Amino acid sequence: FKDKIYQVRKQSTNSLNTIRLHKQYLKISNFKNFKNISVPKIHNQRKLNKFFYYDMEYINGPTLSLYLMSQPISLTNITINDLLDFIFNCKKESFQKYNKTHFIEKIKDLRKKKFFRIYFYKKIFKTLQSYNWENIDESQSHGDLSLENIIIKNVKIKFIDVSENFVDSYKLDISKILFDLISFWSFRNASLKIDTLKINSLKIYLLDVFSKKLSKNDFDDIKMLIILDFLRVLYYSNKKEEINLLKNKLKNFYDNINNPLRW
Repeated sequence: FKDKIYQVRKQSTNSLNTIRLHKQYLKISNFKNFKNISVPKIHNQRKLNKFFYYDMEYINGPTLSLYLMSQPISLTNITINDLLDFIFNCKKESFQKYNKTHFIEKIKDLRKKKFFRIYFYKKIFKTLQSYNWENIDESQSHGDLSLENIIIKNVKIKFIDVSENFVDSYKLDISKILFDLISFWSFRNASLKIDTLKINSLKIYLLDVFSKKLSKNDFDDIKMLIILDFLRVLYYSNKKEEINLLKNKLKNFYDNINNPLRW
């Protein structure tokens, strides 16, 4: 609480984290507000003992995961359609394709972890490495569009933890929100009772929209990015119950990759 304003400080703790946090600060500063969607205001930024930090507006509101559980579908649909408008506006303004090396290097880095050396993961990595990664558009994006990183305040949308990811693409945003609904990741620590019917209904609705508005090649890209999302979250997970949740959901997704109704 400073100058009668509640603020959140994002503080780096080492030189590598300083670089990452500064990139995040720049992305927030340059974020183009879209209709009902904005990011928290940044009040201050500087280095303290060579480590970068910034102070930003504190948003007091529920995450979209909690909002989905507590609000009627009529209100949730307004928010979801605003998110879809944002995503497809990013698609419309995409300007070039990424070189496939961005993805091959990321896959190689993930594969180094001992955890991924069992056969179950080997076949998944083989699928990723043989995929044609030449159709991923560069565009404005959130970077980590999980339901936990969307806050609803007075029916307006605030994006938090806007991230400078390994690529900036609307396809990564689509993959992340679908990954979240497929894995129930943002609901793993939910304080409210999980309404699986609402989650599955939203997932089916989004799959229907994306299958109609995207080409088959685009949808194939997103499926591969969803697999990458699973592996990237698994890479940092250390709780046994979370690892088991992700592994089971990933297996079901991979085994039924061409049958979205079973995701």
